Amino acid sequence: MKQMQGGSGSDMAGLNSEKAFGGLLSRKKITIDRNALRDAGVGGLIKDERWNRLFSFIEKTPSIVKSEKIIKSLLEEKTRLHMENNMINAERAILVDNETRLLEIDNRVNQIEARTAAIDNEVGNANIKMLEEAASRLYRYMQKSQARISELETKISTARESLKEMISEREALNAAAGETYQFLHGLLGVSQIDSIDEKWT
Repeated sequence: MKQMQGGSGSDMAGLNSEKAFGGLLSRKKITIDRNALRDAGVGGLIKDERWNRLFSFIEKTPSIVKSEKIIKSLLEEKTRLHMENNMINAERAILVDNETRLLEIDNRVNQIEARTAAIDNEVGNANIKMLEEAASRLYRYMQKSQARISELETKISTARESLKEMISEREALNAAAGETYQFLHGLLGVSQIDSIDEKWT
């Protein structure tokens, strides 16, 4: 697959037309090595500027939209748990003599840590699933783009040849017209040519 380059505003207009062609392209599903991605630290794609920029002009599939909502919900839950954990730790610092409450706090901290670890795993799985769907979607987009580029290159090449022919025709006509005028000018003289010019121009 040829490398695609970033474009200007006019390019974005062309990219928006991608929605009309997406269903005509290959729908092969891409499978990604999940362990390798985890090792590489694939995190929250929905916060990645490149991700959001790409999908500002490429239509998301329902599966991608669903995964984004799941990830957002999980990250919000993780934030709430983190805030609760901070509050509990602050409470613990002033309850050094309340063993019952301290035991409750310790149990809740353990629950928060376990849930936080589970959320990280769920977010990782959701990210990878979404990335697999996105990779398939983006490759279909690139297929369509390359097909359109090939079509445009053919049209541009044809237009260049047509332009060359029109330029050659224009130059030939200019030369012929000039030669004709010079012939008539020499044959009829200035006075008669001026009179004819007045009638024809």
